[in-house]
Amino acid sequence: MKNKKNIIGIDASNIRAGGGVTHLSELLKATNPNNDNFDKVVVWGSKKTLDCIIDKEWILKKNHPVLEKNYILRAWWQWKVLNKLAIDENCSILFIPGGSFFSRFEPIVNMSQNMLPFDWKELRRYGFSLFTMKLLLLRLVQSMSFKKANGIIFLTRHSRNAILSIISNKRKNCIIIPHGIDGRFFCKPREQKPISKYNFSNPFRLVYISTVEPYKHQWNVVRAVCKLRENNIPVALDLYGSSKSPLHNKLKLSINSCESAEGSIKYHGSAEHDNIHKLYINSDASIFASSCENLPIILLESMASGLPIVCSNIEPMPSILKDAGLYFDPLDVESIYSALSMLIHSSSLREANAKKSHKMAYEYSWDKCSHDTFEYLNKNAILINRKH
Repeated sequence: MKNKKNIIGIDASNIRAGGGVTHLSELLKATNPNNDNFDKVVVWGSKKTLDCIIDKEWILKKNHPVLEKNYILRAWWQWKVLNKLAIDENCSILFIPGGSFFSRFEPIVNMSQNMLPFDWKELRRYGFSLFTMKLLLLRLVQSMSFKKANGIIFLTRHSRNAILSIISNKRKNCIIIPHGIDGRFFCKPREQKPISKYNFSNPFRLVYISTVEPYKHQWNVVRAVCKLRENNIPVALDLYGSSKSPLHNKLKLSINSCESAEGSIKYHGSAEHDNIHKLYINSDASIFASSCENLPIILLESMASGLPIVCSNIEPMPSILKDAGLYFDPLDVESIYSALSMLIHSSSLREANAKKSHKMAYEYSWDKCSHDTFEYLNKNAILINRKH
C-alpha cells in the first residue's frame, strides 16, 4: 500500500507582484512530489498570480472572487473561508509566503519577505501618509502572524534577528532559506579596463536597478556621480525602476541640477523583468544604495552578472556581498563618491571583486531554496500533526 504523503496548501492571497510572485513561481518550478515528499500542492491566489505559476498535474490552482479585491476583503476571506477550504482539500499544512494571515488552520508556516514595516527609521521617511498607516498596520498584522505561526521562514540572519526581537520570541521555530537566482543572470566576469581607456564619449557605465523609494537614495547616487564628472572622470549612470510622484520629481530634479551630466545621467523608468539581465551586460559596474532590505534580489543578480559592485554598508548587504564589494554610507554623498572613485580607478580591484562575488552567487540556488522549503514544511506538518 502506498504511503500517504503530505498535501501542501499555499495561501498566495497577499502575493500580488514583484519578488513575492517570482519566489512562488520559482519555488514551484524547482520542486516535484517525488523528490520533496508530497502528493499535491494547492495554491489559492488571484488570477494574475496563478497565471505566473507553472502548470503541473500536481499543482491545483484555486481562485476566489474575493482574491481579486482589496486587502480588507482578502483578510476576511482568510478568516472566514480559507480554513474550510484547506480542510476540504485535506491539506497537511498551510504555507503563507505573504507574511500575513488570519486563518484558524493549523499547522501554518509563515514567511518574512518585507523588512520595511519593522524598521522604524526607514518607515519614518514616508512621513505622515496613508502609506505610513498601511506599513504600521502591516507591522501589527505580521507581528501577530509571526507569533501565531508554527514555523517561520526567514531569508537572512539579519531579518530573523530583527523580527524575533520585535515579537519577543528568540526561541521561535524558524529557519533561514534564501532565495535563488535565475540562471539567465549568470555571466562570466569580464576583463576590467583601466579608466584611461574610457572617455566622455565612451564613459564607464554604472547601473542602478531598483524602485524609486525614500530608502533607495537614488538622488544621493546622482549627486556623487555628478561630482565624479565635475572632477573629469568619464562616468555615466543609468537608473531603472518604477517611481511615483513626488519621488519621481525629486529624482528628475537631482539629475537636472547636475550641470556636468550632459545627458549621461539618465532615469529610464521601469525595466521589463524579462530584459533586466541585458542591462547588466551593457554596464561596467553595479551600484546598490538601499538602507532597508530583507534579501535584495537586485544585489544577488548583480553578483551573478559578473559586474564589480559598490554597495550600501547597511545590513544585510555586507553579510551577503562580504569582501567582494566596496561599501559606502547611502546617506552620505561624499561616502558614495569616495567608494565609486576607488572602484573606478582600480581595474585590478574591480576584476578581483567581480570574480569573488560571481563565485558566491552560485550559493543562491532555486533548487536548494525549493528543496529546503518543502523539507521544512514537511517536518512541521509531521511534528504538529503528531502532537494533535
